[in-house]
Amino acid sequence: MEQVYRSQLKNRSQKSTESLQEYQAEVFRLTRCAYPTVPDEVNESLAIDKFLDGLRDIETQQAVKLARPKTLKEALSQALEFKAVKQSIRSQARDGEEKVIAYFSKVLSKPERSLNLASRSDRPADDLSKVTLVSRRIVKFATNAHLLYYDQVSFH
Repeated sequence: MEQVYRSQLKNRSQKSTESLQEYQAEVFRLTRCAYPTVPDEVNESLAIDKFLDGLRDIETQQAVKLARPKTLKEALSQALEFKAVKQSIRSQARDGEEKVIAYFSKVLSKPERSLNLASRSDRPADDLSKVTLVSRRIVKFATNAHLLYYDQVSFH
C-alpha cells in the first residue's frame, strides 16, 4: 500500500480549485502514508519539498523556496503571506490604472479620447494641433504620475 501512496505523492500537485491549506493537508497525509517508518524530520523535509514543488503559482513557489521554511506549517504560512501581498499589490496597481483612466476621462475631451493617431503625413493641420495638445497633456500627466501613485495628488 505504501507504494500506492508514494506514487500518488510523486504525481501530486496543487489543483486549480484547491486552496493552499487543502493542498498542504493532502501533502502531509500522503507523505505520512507513503513513508510511515521514516523519522519525522525526514518526513517533514519530504513534505516541504513536495509542497513547494507542486504549488500552482511559480512566483509563490520561488518566494517560499528562497525563505527556506523549516516546517510544512511554516511553508504554508509563508505561501499564504506571499499570496496576500501579491494580491494587495495587484489591487493597488488596478486602483492606479483606474485613477489614470479617470484622469484621462476628465482631462481629455471626447474628440481627443477618440483621436486616431495615424501617421502625420495623412493628417490635416488641425488634427496635428489636436495631437500636439494630447501629447502635452500626456507629458504633463507623466510628470505627475509618481505623485498619483503615492496618493500625494488626487484627480477626483
